[in-house]
Amino acid sequence: MRQGGWRFRDGQREAKQRRNRRIIRFFVAVAALAAIAWFSFDTGRRNSENRILTLEDRVAELETDADHARTAESQARDSLDAATIEATTWRERYESEVPQGETAVLWQLLTRRLAEGVEAKRLAEVVELVANERRCDAQLVTKRIIVKTHLHGGTDTSAGFAD
Repeated sequence: MRQGGWRFRDGQREAKQRRNRRIIRFFVAVAALAAIAWFSFDTGRRNSENRILTLEDRVAELETDADHARTAESQARDSLDAATIEATTWRERYESEVPQGETAVLWQLLTRRLAEGVEAKRLAEVVELVANERRCDAQLVTKRIIVKTHLHGGTDTSAGFAD
């Protein structure tokens, strides 16, 4: 009997050892998985922190670039406004100083006459005398003009015009 009982105890002991080994293997596997999970989590956390730091630096750089762009845009708008005002001033000055339409035609005529050698004083007098009113007498006056001709001698040496 002793032999059979002994075996029973050996079987129990072996079963207990197997059970203990399985439990140890289970905890070792859980510990290995936990270590892998922790290592993965820590690596991911570090990568995320590095990525966040990189992105924060990029955001700061982009904010600086945006500030520079806003400043440049503001300066460009100011320059554009100044140029627009200056262009408007020049356009108004051009329109007021350079003759246009009928005035331009008269200006060209006067310039051409001056270039042809007509005195400016004479042109000024002519322009001064020009008026829209006509100074004509209401009654028609006829005058007789006799012109002597020297074509031949005799009584018919003159010609008359009008009445």
